[in-house]
Amino acid sequence: MRAFISAVFIFASVSGVQAATIIDFDDQSAPPAFSQQTPLAEEYASLGVHFSGTGEVLNYNGNFGVSLGLPFTSPNFLAFNGDSGAFPPETISFDFLVTNFSLDFAGSAGHVILKGYLDGNLVETASLYSGSNFSWSTLTLAGSGFDQIIFDVSGTDNSFVVDNLTINAVPVPAAVWLFGSALAAFGWMRRKKAV
Repeated sequence: MRAFISAVFIFASVSGVQAATIIDFDDQSAPPAFSQQTPLAEEYASLGVHFSGTGEVLNYNGNFGVSLGLPFTSPNFLAFNGDSGAFPPETISFDFLVTNFSLDFAGSAGHVILKGYLDGNLVETASLYSGSNFSWSTLTLAGSGFDQIIFDVSGTDNSFVVDNLTINAVPVPAAVWLFGSALAAFGWMRRKKAV
């Protein structure tokens, strides 16, 4: 029995760690042109991630004038082009709390902005100035927890792309796992004793 309780404690201690979810859009069948695609919406709902805006998943054959080297993962990205009616803001909502979110951005010089919201209230903001149209920049938003992110730009040209959305969820506290596991262990012990 002591070994069982020890195993429960070890499980509870490590179960609070969750791996990052990465959305690189490469699982989508994507055309090279805005005229052949529709805005991203519920394609990642099974992951608890929902998009609302005008960004469209396109493949690199659209010639967006960005580096096709790392960190870009071929062949797709989330594309924006004001001339085609696809321009931020892009809202990303989550069915869970997020503590850390990052994305890779390329294709336009200007300010890239991430705003994190919790229950409709702005709780975190991060921005960077991308000085190159060709190179990729990474922007990260970190905080105690948010359930919605708004991606926006300021002073950019019309055409740019986003890739590698990395989402880290708030882990379930180990104490919660420990408490639940201990209850299950005590229930098991009572049932065994009654038999």
